Amino acid sequence: MEKTLDQMIQFMKLDIDRHVSKNFKDIGKEFYGHFLSRDLSLDAYVAANFWEAWVDEKDHNFQGVYLDIDINDWPTLAKEIIDCLENNRPIENKIILYYFDFSSRIKRKMSVGIKIFLGTSILVILIFCLPWWYYYFKLPSSFEVQAGDKIEESFSNFDIRTDSILSKNEDFEKVLCLECLPHSIGSKGCHKILSYFIAKNIQPREPSLGMIGWHIRGAYLTSAISNRYNVDELYRVYFGFIATMFKVKEISAFCMANFKKNCNELNNDELIIFKGSTSRGKYYDKPLPPFDHYSKCLK
Repeated sequence: MEKTLDQMIQFMKLDIDRHVSKNFKDIGKEFYGHFLSRDLSLDAYVAANFWEAWVDEKDHNFQGVYLDIDINDWPTLAKEIIDCLENNRPIENKIILYYFDFSSRIKRKMSVGIKIFLGTSILVILIFCLPWWYYYFKLPSSFEVQAGDKIEESFSNFDIRTDSILSKNEDFEKVLCLECLPHSIGSKGCHKILSYFIAKNIQPREPSLGMIGWHIRGAYLTSAISNRYNVDELYRVYFGFIATMFKVKEISAFCMANFKKNCNELNNDELIIFKGSTSRGKYYDKPLPPFDHYSKCLK
């Protein structure tokens, strides 16, 4: 049988008298089997939750599960709840709402969960982004990678020792294409690949953090380089480090010494020899085996 809110109030008044007279065993005698209509107010459910907790505490000899509520506080809080219900006033007691307003408890848990999620997200972002920003600002600015600048001076933050300079404006379109294939078609897709090459050359030769640390640092550097420089700046730096690899002042000196012509004048066979030399890190006078994808670069 469904009981009304008025009946619950009357039963709680009985329990107040029982509690005050220390007749604890009869507290909640009418509670079991008492059901409230689903269309009752939130305060009515707060009252029902309080009553259930009161009965449960009695059943466990008032062991103090609710830290802010002493054994003698239960009838006092019950009177306050009944007064609010009978006078149609909202329950505002913070202790009552904290323990027995389950809707606010869910909100509190959600709030804590959101804070934990946001805090964790910020921490993860900082952990992953700080190294990127560190390398991004450690790299020389666009104004410090002009054609003719010394690599040693431009990349002084990375302790580079070389006499090579950043390449001048020459047409290296075919060379760039060969360097990037088969990973991309044409120099426009070379940005990441060239950035990776530069990153390998400005990292310390002896990995101080082990190979895994060295690769992680390389990944951060590659991304920072790729985002730091535009296409022209990246080409200058890339060919500057190619010159460093061959221990010449600039890349055009390598072409002149080995092919007796400027790099932009190399024919197809010479370009493939150039590709083989850069792949092996030294001058190699035999071209790489022919690949079909070279035809995309060589005309």
